[in-house]
Amino acid sequence: MELQPDSKLTDEQLEAEITKLQSELNERRQKQRQETLAMIKPLIVQHQFTLKELGLSDTEVRTTKTEKATPGKVYQNPNNPEQRWKGHGRQPKWIKDALSAGKMMSELEVQ
Repeated sequence: MELQPDSKLTDEQLEAEITKLQSELNERRQKQRQETLAMIKPLIVQHQFTLKELGLSDTEVRTTKTEKATPGKVYQNPNNPEQRWKGHGRQPKWIKDALSAGKMMSELEVQ
C-alpha cells in the first residue's frame, strides 16, 4: 500500500494503518525466527554445542525459569521407551537433549 503525502486519510486512520502494518511485520519476524530456530536447534543438539561455543553465557540464555522434574513422576525417552528416569539425581542426556530440542517435561512423562 502506497500512501501519498497529501492523502485524504485522517491522523487516526494513518495511525491505525501504521499499527496494522507494524503488527503484520512483527508476525512475519516471529515466524521467521521460529523457522530459523527449527532449522538450527537440531544441529546444535546433534553436535552438542555448548553455550560458550555459541558465544553465549548462562545468564544470557536463562531468560525463563528452567523446567524441573517433579519427584514421583516417571519420564520416558521418546526415542527409546526402555530408558526411564524418576526425576531424582542428574538429568540423563536424553532429557537434556529433548529439552534443548524444545520439548517440555510434561511431554516426556509416562502416562
